[in-house]
Amino acid sequence: GDLRIKGRNGRYINGVAYCLGQLIDQCGWNFPQDITADSFVKWRSSQVKAPKTLNEYLVSAKNFFNWLTAQGRIKANPLASVCKVETRGREVRIRRAYNDAEMAALLSVAGAQRIVYQTAYLTGIRHGEMKELCWGDFNLSVEKPTVTVRASVSKNHRQACLPLHPELAAALVQFRPSKVSAGDLLFKGLVPRSKLLNSHLKAANIAKKDSQGRVVDFHSLRHTLCTNLQRAGVPQREIMELMRHNDPRLTATTYTDTSLLSLRSAVQKIGFPASQIASQKLGAEGQSLSLPVNDSTKANSSKTIENKGGMSLSGVAWRVLSKIERWCALQGLNLRPLPCEGS
Repeated sequence: GDLRIKGRNGRYINGVAYCLGQLIDQCGWNFPQDITADSFVKWRSSQVKAPKTLNEYLVSAKNFFNWLTAQGRIKANPLASVCKVETRGREVRIRRAYNDAEMAALLSVAGAQRIVYQTAYLTGIRHGEMKELCWGDFNLSVEKPTVTVRASVSKNHRQACLPLHPELAAALVQFRPSKVSAGDLLFKGLVPRSKLLNSHLKAANIAKKDSQGRVVDFHSLRHTLCTNLQRAGVPQREIMELMRHNDPRLTATTYTDTSLLSLRSAVQKIGFPASQIASQKLGAEGQSLSLPVNDSTKANSSKTIENKGGMSLSGVAWRVLSKIERWCALQGLNLRPLPCEGS
């Protein structure tokens, strides 16, 4: 009841209730004094659930016991010392983004859901939020169209005003019925469930799970937006605002599909390292080793003199090497034999 009055949605409340019910039954927590960290750890060790799911049980329990503590029902949180289990490398369900060809194929077979997929892809609005959007949330009659995700709709309970792509705004204007009020749902009955989306994926010849075990679903459209913003070179802070993230790690790691980034072109932007002899010449002449040699540098390097060993070096390089040789000779005079074992 307290979660409900605080504005938490029904799905979240049901999830918390389920987790707590399972723990109370399976850990034997009949009274507050029965709740111990050891009993939870023993229960967790016997489970075959995914690490992410086990962490959700822990979070639900900790939040509940924190609430009991705040209400004065218990003195302290008995699970305060219990840490989450490692999830990296042990994920059961890993999402990926749609590539450009897959996105085009999906839109070509989407039918009535085409405008829904386009909106989700170009705004990053989540599945649950899409179902609550009203026509009054969209401002399409201005030069810079926007959509407002209300705090009552947003997952983080914060209102956000997002810019709309010009082509998406034009498509929404064409999609809008002639008679509509501000409170009417935008996509009433059109936001697809998993079964309908899977049929679209099959019709578009898009594998639900790729060779690496990564899956695509409706939320992958949000991953696709973040990845394409990264590919376009948009600053990280701006991407965070568009994605409505508070943690930059979500933007840079979780929602960015690195397999679609142009890593090859990034590597090709740096200069190729010169050989050892060429590096000595360039370094002696003050030439940056990370930059290509220009014609003037090549011309200067051709003006060389012969040293005693018959090696062709530039005048500047020869003077530098001469100083190094004299320094080495002085250091040689300072050498002392290392003490041998037993001496």
